[in-house]
Amino acid sequence: MNQLIESVLFHYDISKNHDLKQIHKNAWSVNNQYILKKNNDLNKLKKSIFVNRSLISEKVPVAEYVESYSGSLFVEHNGEFYSLMHKLCGSHLDKNISDCMAFYIGTQVAELHKAFNKLKDSAELTNSDLIEDLHTWILLEINKKSIWVSEQIIKECLAFKCTYDLLPRQQIHRDLHLGNMLFDNGKLSGFLDFDISHINARLFDIAYFGLSILSDSYKDEEGVAKWTDFFNNFLQGYHSENNLTEIEIQSIHMMCVIIELLFTAYFSSIEQEELVPNCVDMLHWIYNNRPIFCFSL
Repeated sequence: MNQLIESVLFHYDISKNHDLKQIHKNAWSVNNQYILKKNNDLNKLKKSIFVNRSLISEKVPVAEYVESYSGSLFVEHNGEFYSLMHKLCGSHLDKNISDCMAFYIGTQVAELHKAFNKLKDSAELTNSDLIEDLHTWILLEINKKSIWVSEQIIKECLAFKCTYDLLPRQQIHRDLHLGNMLFDNGKLSGFLDFDISHINARLFDIAYFGLSILSDSYKDEEGVAKWTDFFNNFLQGYHSENNLTEIEIQSIHMMCVIIELLFTAYFSSIEQEELVPNCVDMLHWIYNNRPIFCFSL
């Protein structure tokens, strides 16, 4: 594998004495200064490059791609595509976050969304419709694998279309969680991984981020209380920089329900069935605890 990576790095003007460390199945740290990523989907890679460069122009902290000797921002090798990026400083936060930090993260996500909102009408961007996804693959996967989900949940998810169509839409991150954020000395130093970024309801990012924090503690009463405080502060921070509409605030619960239904189908579709029961359990817990997801700003 190292020989393959060396062949790719030969196309870049960087030190030839490479200190390589694999940090993901498709990513390597190079000399602790760069990150090399492999991508099998050229269109996704081109979109990620476009989004990153656009966000850099808006002063959003994201990784900068490195040009190869040919001037390209990616290298093709044996039918696979590699891109080299400058490594951002900072580290990941754990989920034990103070109220002040939750508020601050909310402001930074709001700034990201404001920058995203300037990316309009570009051929590089793709549209996604969550309700259409329900019809085209989510419910098909649920039925195919005979995964039990309350009929009432499915009914309300489908009925959410009228509300979903009224939610503000724009480019979003789509995989927003603490693992895709870096912090240095208490400040955000970078957003990571825009490979599946697309146009959708911006509330998707907000609810998705909230669920990523809640997933480890929803069965614990004290943990849920802490999450409620955390997410309320996160929303307050977001709203202070980028106004949330009343319909968005009222839709947090159902957006969380649909996202957890999506997770259920996704893990089933990639044959990680061991994760499905927990997704189903959390899905029904979210649905049955609507008051926890009611917030006012």
